[in-house]
Amino acid sequence: MKTTIIHFGERVKKWLQSLSFKTGVIVLLCCIPFYILSFAQILLPISVAAKGVLWTILFGLAKTCQYGGLTILGVEGYNRLKNWMKQKKKKQFHRHFATPGLNLYWIIIAYIIIGWFYPVIGLLALICMIGPVLTSIWRGRFWCGNICPRGNLYDRLLSKYSPHKPIPAFVRTFGFRLFMVFFIFSMFGIQLTLTVPWSEGGLAMWSGIGRVFWTIIVVTTIVGVTLSFIYAPRTWCSFCPMGTISSWVAPKHHPLPKPYTAVHVAASCQMKCKSCARVCPMQLTPYDSRGQESGYLHSDCLKCGKCILACPTKIMSL
Repeated sequence: MKTTIIHFGERVKKWLQSLSFKTGVIVLLCCIPFYILSFAQILLPISVAAKGVLWTILFGLAKTCQYGGLTILGVEGYNRLKNWMKQKKKKQFHRHFATPGLNLYWIIIAYIIIGWFYPVIGLLALICMIGPVLTSIWRGRFWCGNICPRGNLYDRLLSKYSPHKPIPAFVRTFGFRLFMVFFIFSMFGIQLTLTVPWSEGGLAMWSGIGRVFWTIIVVTTIVGVTLSFIYAPRTWCSFCPMGTISSWVAPKHHPLPKPYTAVHVAASCQMKCKSCARVCPMQLTPYDSRGQESGYLHSDCLKCGKCILACPTKIMSL
């Protein structure tokens, strides 16, 4: 008898676990019409005894749906909580990796603060818009990985606190990146047209233009910082309009410009540790180019050198 009860209990447990969260919600919602009917039947022209029977049946069904739905939701909620705890304990593949170098993120912080009081300072954003595209013609996205103050903020500060989750694949697609290029430049055009006092000229006009650049930089920085705490530090850089244009003009095949540097991986790489991929800010896979004379020519490689420093066997070079 005891064995039968235990076996029945296990079957009920498995059955509850097989039910989805959606099922629990539907069952729970079914209690509402039964509650309504259990009280509405009082208005029927029938005997008190019949009303009592109907009330018992309908109210019982309402309670059954209520507690049944809560039980299903409880089991499903417990499973979801357990899975979430396992994911939290599970070590993330990507991780923070500190490297020597200058902390340039104070530039973006100072730019935002000073630009609030002196909008004309916003025009300095042109440097970080033109610079990465021009340098990318000869060196790829070197600017993004070594000079960009905002990128420096992501790598040296926010990377310490980011969950380093995989960057969503759709933000890397050509269509999404093309959309972001048109969207950001459209915002520039609209704001320059509607908010700048072109007729006044002089400092007022230039301050208005600077305010437009400053506003775009602040908004995109907020977006980038937010994504750093949701996914990975360089999530924004995966679809940054200027980074996208830089990747489009970056060298992708031979003959390569003389200033161009690429990550080279020796043919002896066994791809077992994948340390280079774990520390890559853009979550790329440099080991794919092992043994290739041309090196790693991915257009989004930032030439930051983290993969080389993290390689335990030191078989990578830049």
